[in-house]
Amino acid sequence: MHTIEYEAKVLGIDPDAMAERIKAAGGIFQGERLMRRYVYDTVPPVRGRWVRLRDSGGAVTLCVKTISSDEIDGTRETETTVGSFDDTHALLGLMGLTHRSYQENRRSSWRTGARPGCWTACGWRLTRGRVSRPTWRSRGTTRTR
Repeated sequence: MHTIEYEAKVLGIDPDAMAERIKAAGGIFQGERLMRRYVYDTVPPVRGRWVRLRDSGGAVTLCVKTISSDEIDGTRETETTVGSFDDTHALLGLMGLTHRSYQENRRSSWRTGARPGCWTACGWRLTRGRVSRPTWRSRGTTRTR
């Protein structure tokens, strides 16, 4: 339930060139999916902690993210799978949580041998053996803490 998230940003990569490199290395395109997220402040608000509801295109999860430092292992997630993105969003509203932002991005997935790889059209991220570049669309009020 408690996991440490290791995340690094990789800048200056051409998505089309990377897709060609993955394909040339034997990568097989697995498809593209829409990912949606609501982000909420905790009640009461705590600096460096928030709630995230995410539909990854295959599973819907609810988690509390806590940042203890800016180090690569400084973010902890407490996460569980939930049944419905829309129903969970409505339930969180009934519990008094108001979302501070809504975000969408598309993620294209590739399989390279035994390890999955992901990329999207803009902005790269390496996470657990996957590479992704989110294309963001945000709605609603966005505040930073």
